[in-house]
Amino acid sequence: MQIIVLGITPYKEKDGIVHAISYKETIDFLVKGLFSSKNKYNCLNLNLARANVEMLDGKSYRYPVLKDLTDIKSPLPSKYSYETTATLLFLSELCNKILPVEEQYLLYDILDKAIEEIKSGVDCYLVTFTFLFSALRYQGYEFNTHECVFCHSKKNIVSFSFEDGGFVCRDCIAETYYPFTGEELRALYDIGTGIDLLEIQNKYTSPLWLGLTNKTLTFLQDAIGVHINSFNLLK
Repeated sequence: MQIIVLGITPYKEKDGIVHAISYKETIDFLVKGLFSSKNKYNCLNLNLARANVEMLDGKSYRYPVLKDLTDIKSPLPSKYSYETTATLLFLSELCNKILPVEEQYLLYDILDKAIEEIKSGVDCYLVTFTFLFSALRYQGYEFNTHECVFCHSKKNIVSFSFEDGGFVCRDCIAETYYPFTGEELRALYDIGTGIDLLEIQNKYTSPLWLGLTNKTLTFLQDAIGVHINSFNLLK
């Protein structure tokens, strides 16, 4: 079973409970000696580490017990920066907060993709925003970034409404909407068209993605009360 680690909890002496997701379930399992420097499985003691795990048969413990693991992958690229580490912390915290525990596995595919994008050199701020924007889909938010959500006009797009689900044109704008710059709206359009992130990266700056992330997190906190503390590390 391929898993991505979302958290670690100490259990008894040097053992640990790994909280992880696979493509079909959220799982907590026991790793004996996880916090021992000599344990070959201590590589799991890193959020967003990925591995193929096998559990022992039987139910002699409260949690499934790790039998073996293969194909362990660190989330860190060979060369990484402070921003890389902060982004990984952000992704991990968001996964643990945006959905109920039993539904966190729904994020597996987009999280796996985000980790690969970071390792391939995509701007960390761009990955942060696109992952957050995609994760909102699992909270029931679908955003139209091709036309006005009210009159379906593709012209004179002047704002974006989280509450109403996408772009808003000049004729349908309300005073209460978040202010968005023309460049931010063009970036949202490009994200919506599915352009490769490496191509998008060359068109926009990191501060733009940081600003869009900040606006999206403000909406997330207002809408469902979720606050992502690690975002402060990216500012």
